[in-house]
Parts: sequence; C-alpha cells; structure tokens
Amino acid sequence: MSGELSFEKDHNQTTCKRNGNEERIKNPVLQAKLQARKLKNWLLEHNCSDIPILYFFINSNERTIIRTEIRNEQITQHICNSENLLEKINQIEKYYKVDKLNKKELNKIKRLLLSNHTPDNPDILKTYHLSPNDILTGVQCPESCAILMVYKRGKWNCPK
Repeated sequence: MSGELSFEKDHNQTTCKRNGNEERIKNPVLQAKLQARKLKNWLLEHNCSDIPILYFFINSNERTIIRTEIRNEQITQHICNSENLLEKINQIEKYYKVDKLNKKELNKIKRLLLSNHTPDNPDILKTYHLSPNDILTGVQCPESCAILMVYKRGKWNCPK
C-alpha cells in the first residue's frame, strides 16, 4: 500500500490518501483478523490443538505514512512497519515462552496445510470471454509492432 493510511476508531474504517485523493479502503488489520479467525476455525475443524493465532498488518512500503487516533490500541497493536518486524517477533517470543505444539502436532498441521492447499488456476479465456483465436502469438517487433519476428542465427529479426 502506498500513500497515507488513516485508521479511524469510531467507525472502524480506513482511508488512503494518495496524490491528493482520499478514499475509504478495506481495513487491512480487520482483513488479517478475519484470516486469523478462519485459520483458527479450520485448524479446530481438523482436530488440531487450540493454539493462539496472531495477526498483523505489516507495512512494507517505506514511503507509506500510517496514522491512527490516540488510544486506538485495537489497531496499533496489530500494525507494524517492516523494519520493526523483528522487534515485534521478539516481543511475541517473550510473551509466549512455552511451546504450544510438540513436533508431532506441528508436522500434522504442516501435512494438513499442504494436502488442503489448492492453488488458484483460473481459466483466463473463460474469465475474459475469449477464444484461443483471440490470442495473438509470436514475438512483437518493438519498432514496427508487427508480430512477425523470426529467430535467426541467435537474433530476432523483423521481416518488415
């Protein structure tokens, strides 16, 4: 994310100001919270131990400015700039001193995650209502824009 992100407590909304325009966006902290809840429920459905699932919005854009209202701990405790991530991890390690999972339980969760992972492989032609004939094939010449380039003697050549 880029620009200036503002987190408002009263309406629990987030706005992004970029290039003089301000718009409401989905709150990334609430998105992370929802994903954490879904993961926790999924683990419980698969008979895994009830473990704490922490969630964070990690801002990786060093030019992004994050603003929150004073005393908005429900948001600020779940936001971190990438350069502060190691410090955040150290804080978590100090809080959770005892391992919650043994090696066997950890391997079970690993196997479950890997076996239930289904990569997204959308049918692009169907998504955009295209037929294979709509796709131009070949290499486009940067000068003539023709899609006629021919590879000869280690070089791409345009017949035009």
